[in-house]
Amino acid sequence: EVKAPILEQVNRAKDEAETAAILAALNSTRWNRKQAAMKLDIDYKALLYKMKKLAIEDRAPTE
Repeated sequence: EVKAPILEQVNRAKDEAETAAILAALNSTRWNRKQAAMKLDIDYKALLYKMKKLAIEDRAPTE
């Protein structure tokens, strides 16, 4: 088994942590992206960019 270079491992861990934080914020705001961005203390457009980069699909609850 070949170990990934340390930088690759760090980047993967960062992406996983960002994904978890974004999903938690989105779920707690019922997928209101503007409120989620405020909770995360990042710009709304930064949240949209990160969602696209991390392949987080817009799956707002439907009623």
